[in-house]
Amino acid sequence: MTTTTTKNTYISFVENNLKNNTSYICFLQYNGNEEEIAKLYTYIKAYHDAEFEAYGEMSSFSMDINTFYTEQTVDQMRKLVIADFAAFYKYNGKFTCPLKYSIIKDFGEEPDEDEDEDEDAVRIEDLEDLLHEHFYYCGIRKYFA
Repeated sequence: MTTTTTKNTYISFVENNLKNNTSYICFLQYNGNEEEIAKLYTYIKAYHDAEFEAYGEMSSFSMDINTFYTEQTVDQMRKLVIADFAAFYKYNGKFTCPLKYSIIKDFGEEPDEDEDEDEDAVRIEDLEDLLHEHFYYCGIRKYFA
């Protein structure tokens, strides 16, 4: 009987936390989560395209979906200690992207009270708060089962 093992590959998701002046580098299991990670990347890319700057207690977020890390590399990175400036985490399992909205890209005026607000859409100017709500202080860990 032959046993086949699949090696996990990872991508990086980084939170630069202004409150703690720390970067949280999270390695997310990519294999098996490709579609959900692509959904998350859509929000991160739109956030960067809008050129938001984090402020106060807010964090900025970034992802690199073009560089893959082996499990061995991730485990070695997690052993690094970079004072209080960076922390490394690894998340395995099934990832479910909590963001299910379409993105309205214009920085327009608030909708009229008579207009129906699309409950499945988020205005681009609200992206920063939405990302912060879900992912602040390594909140991405909640979405791995």
